[in-house]
Amino acid sequence: MHSDDPTRDIGARFTLTGTDYEHYLRYFYAHTMTGRRHMRRLYAIGVAAFLISGALLGGGYWYAVSRLWPSIAQAALRMSPQKGMFTETDIVIENEGMDVETHQGVGRLDWENVADVAETPDAIYLFMGGINAFIIPKRAFSSDADSALAFARVEAYLELEDENS
Repeated sequence: MHSDDPTRDIGARFTLTGTDYEHYLRYFYAHTMTGRRHMRRLYAIGVAAFLISGALLGGGYWYAVSRLWPSIAQAALRMSPQKGMFTETDIVIENEGMDVETHQGVGRLDWENVADVAETPDAIYLFMGGINAFIIPKRAFSSDADSALAFARVEAYLELEDENS
C-alpha cells in the first residue's frame, strides 16, 4: 500500500515513561468532566481542612492536591503492580480497532470500547471510562502524518457512533 493511503494500518512502538503518565494525569484533571469532578471533590475537602485546621494545613493540602498529586501518583504507580504499563508496547491501528502487544501478552482494543479520544501536542489519549485511558505518545509514530491519521481514525469512528445513536 502507498504510504498516503488513509485506510492503511498504522504501526507504532513505544515505552511509556513516568512523564507520559504525569502529562496524562494533568490533562485528565484539567480537561475532562470526570477529572474536574474529582478535583472539585478534592478541593472541597481542602477547603474543609483549611477551615477546620487553619491556613497552614489547608493551604498545604490545597497545594498538594493541585501541584503534587500527579507526581505522587506517578511515583506510586512505579511501585505498583501496574508498572508493567511502562514496558515496550507495539500497536497496530486499524480501521476497526487497535492490536496491542507487550511482553505480558497480546490484546485488541475495538474502537467501540473507546468512550472518547483527545489529542495533545505530545500524545493521543483513548478514554475507556473513569480515569482509564490508553496513552499513545506521539513520538511512537514514524511521522506526524501517521500520528494525525491515527487520531483522525479514532475520532471518525466515535463521530459515526454518535450519529448512529
